[in-house]
Amino acid sequence: MPKGKAGKEEKSGERLKLKEDPGEATPEEMSSADATSPTPYDDVFKTMLYDCRTLLPMMLNEMFGEHYTGDEEIEFLQVEYVATGPNGEQHKRIADSHFRILYRNYIIECETNLDGTILFRVFEYDSQAALSNAKLDGMVLTVTFPHTAVLGLRRGGDAQNAMTIRIVAPNGESLSFKVPVTYVSDYTVEELFEKKLWFLLPFYPFAHEKRFGLYERDGAAMETLLDEIRTIMRRLDELLEEGKLDAYEKTTIVDMLRKVIQHLTARHPNVKKG
Repeated sequence: MPKGKAGKEEKSGERLKLKEDPGEATPEEMSSADATSPTPYDDVFKTMLYDCRTLLPMMLNEMFGEHYTGDEEIEFLQVEYVATGPNGEQHKRIADSHFRILYRNYIIECETNLDGTILFRVFEYDSQAALSNAKLDGMVLTVTFPHTAVLGLRRGGDAQNAMTIRIVAPNGESLSFKVPVTYVSDYTVEELFEKKLWFLLPFYPFAHEKRFGLYERDGAAMETLLDEIRTIMRRLDELLEEGKLDAYEKTTIVDMLRKVIQHLTARHPNVKKG
């Protein structure tokens, strides 16, 4: 894959540096997947977001039907907002992501256990982002909402592939738009590589989570998971040799995969050890 014009620094062992801009988050602020973090999967998502940014366009192709090549410039935008509650209290809100590719703004939220309540946060983030890019022409204010999607790590029984936000104006007219949902567990390892959804590889163990109880009791059954992890490692080595991933990206994917396994198998010591 061609490398994007995202200002990536090829420095071994050093985390990416973004330009100092009050409106941008930096990797130091947003991307440390610490083993003791209360939000490990959000941290993994943000690490991938900043350290493997050239993999983002392929995920957007899948989520929105875009046709990016992976060579597009990615500009990270403001993710922190202050919301005022009904009693005047203020709360800090931090979106998982907010970035621009070409002329389009995107917000992608990573959610472990997805239900409809996430739409409150999504609408809040979308509204703030729309206001920050609003255009005033005389007495007409135009706000453009970003393209928003959710990455679902677990697929529940009532899971859907899209959610809807409907806005009703004072005159009774309404506007609605879809928020697509992509579930990691919907993909096989082969599909993730065929579609170049390498951004999602660290989260692949979620596809096996419902079988962890079986794996804990039956080591032979766990070979299915171990074989797929070995396949992921082998395919990543091939991508590195072919020049489609660089060493830093490959190392980041592997490190984040290990972190997901570490947290996801915390209550299954045999699976974790395996």
